Amino acid sequence: MRPTRRWWSIAAVGAVLLAISLVGNRFVPLVGASVLGAYCLVTAARAVSTITTADDSLAVDVDATPGRVPAGSETTVTVTATLDAPVDHPVTVDYTFPASVDAAPQSLTITPGERRAHATCAPSFPVAGRFSFPDLTVTYESPDGLFTQRVPRDEQVSVTAEAQGTGDIHVGAGGDTLRGMFGSHQEESQGTRGDDFADLREYQPTDSVRRIDWKTTARLDTPHVREYEAEREQLTRLVLDARSTLTAGDSARTKLDYLREVALSILRNTERSDDPVALTIVDDNGIRTITDAASTVDHYRRLRETLLALGSEQQTRHRRTVTAETGPADAQAASTQLTARTGPLTTFELTLMPYFSRTGSYVAQVSADPLFTAVQQHVGEVSSGTWTVLLTDDTERGRVVETMKLATRGSHRATAFVTPSVLFEPRGVSDVESAYERLVDFEEFRKRIHRIPRANAYEVAPDGRLRAVLAQGSERGRQQTRRRRSADD
Repeated sequence: MRPTRRWWSIAAVGAVLLAISLVGNRFVPLVGASVLGAYCLVTAARAVSTITTADDSLAVDVDATPGRVPAGSETTVTVTATLDAPVDHPVTVDYTFPASVDAAPQSLTITPGERRAHATCAPSFPVAGRFSFPDLTVTYESPDGLFTQRVPRDEQVSVTAEAQGTGDIHVGAGGDTLRGMFGSHQEESQGTRGDDFADLREYQPTDSVRRIDWKTTARLDTPHVREYEAEREQLTRLVLDARSTLTAGDSARTKLDYLREVALSILRNTERSDDPVALTIVDDNGIRTITDAASTVDHYRRLRETLLALGSEQQTRHRRTVTAETGPADAQAASTQLTARTGPLTTFELTLMPYFSRTGSYVAQVSADPLFTAVQQHVGEVSSGTWTVLLTDDTERGRVVETMKLATRGSHRATAFVTPSVLFEPRGVSDVESAYERLVDFEEFRKRIHRIPRANAYEVAPDGRLRAVLAQGSERGRQQTRRRRSADD
């Protein structure tokens, strides 16, 4: 319970009277100070009783209709506050929404003498996910205005925003949009299924209903599945980076939000092909979620629910990132050059020297990276037809490259979906020309991954921002061309 400014004013007057009484040895100011002190204590006790009674009788109801909406649309949220009996002081309910929900803070007030108040708002959901909201705080004020008390409440409602397409999401290479649905079985695994009929067998609970041969089922009165020669499943392993660097971006759309929609799209296409899929999620504490590969309806549903719930409770944070371009070979070369120096070292070189005292330190750091570890755990235990999908950002580029090399060992294939940090600055792209230079640098990093055998790499970014930065680069190129022509003339 917090005293208001009015209470502090009364307390200050009492303190002044007490000081006058002590300095001047006067009785009357002492009586006044005692009276004010007693008044402050009595009002505090009364405020505690009043606020406690009001809080015990307050019920807050939150309703969201509908509870499942397409991403990019909105729902109607109604918050209703009800007291068992009217009170002689205001009761205010403040509520806020998660960062990934597009809605301003709201409040409602039960005025003295009233029992009920309600308010309605229409938050929207720019990206897919499951969102629990709002965060409620009730503020009570004592009838005499001397004390206030803020009490958090646990009442919340959940809304699921389902991905309905890429929307403002760009997925492509070098600014060119990826044609077709990314993650489709036809694109990533052509030729893995044969067309020669082999056998019929009874339907098993783990089989997808899409594989049922309905003509045979009708004839035999028992569900049967038709199998084909050379039928080979494609195992897809999604490895999603959910570390703190992935929460950078606008308040409504972070890197993690964009990558999650890509993962959901791949999951949908995998389900259409009845292929087994596994999911691994890593966060700042290491591997957070890991599942075995399966292709049942319940398994697809569980993975979808896991992805939708991921990060919906997180607040947007922005952390300064440093990109790492150096690979193990580069680190070895730098170490050799430093240790071979015969002349005096500069201050900068002296600073770097301890980091190269053990040439294997970079390899050890990469091996300890959670993404690298997540891929390493499964490279040797799955079939040769595995497709690893790595969803991350460009914060630690060298480690991403090494992880992709690991994921493509043997006959494995891998695809990296990477968010360029330059397009996810919290305050937007303020310097478009500088952003273009950084985007060109990112493109070199993406090509570096793309050159790895059996590897692909695509950027995932807000389409509007990407187009604005690329347009600036195109305009600058045209201006340089005009200047060269003018100089030639």
